[in-house]
Amino acid sequence: MAAQAVWADVAVLLPWTLYQRFGDLKVLRTQYPSMRAWGEATIRRTAEGDGLWRQDFQLGDWLDPQAPPDHPGEARADGDLVANAYVISSAEVLAEAAELLDRAGHLNGKDDAARFRAHSQAVRERFADHFVTPDITGEPAPRPRFARSTASGSGFSSERP
Repeated sequence: MAAQAVWADVAVLLPWTLYQRFGDLKVLRTQYPSMRAWGEATIRRTAEGDGLWRQDFQLGDWLDPQAPPDHPGEARADGDLVANAYVISSAEVLAEAAELLDRAGHLNGKDDAARFRAHSQAVRERFADHFVTPDITGEPAPRPRFARSTASGSGFSSERP
């Protein structure tokens, strides 16, 4: 079975959240190899998908109230939109973690930070091209609330990067 966005992103997001809540760098030092491994996996997946992760089945929004109750996977939010928003978020968090560990002297993380920041930016640009499509009025095309909030939470607006 292929990795799933959000589920696999926990490798990056959980250690970061624990660090943010408790301020203990030990969890980042300990988990950094697995965080980095997931970041590298997303680089490979987006390279195989022409800049976006779209070759694996993604769950999308399984809480869409308009999806059929017996088939929550038929939600209106595109699973690829969700997957790529999480790729961007995880890459940004990974870059922050690498910089933090570098400043604390636990890791020579400047190269990792630059690599994951560049990855985040590249996917962000492809995301905007693919998912933030203006309609005939020039406004972003309407999407389900979850999709709009996911894009918004990832720092997207109607303006192109």
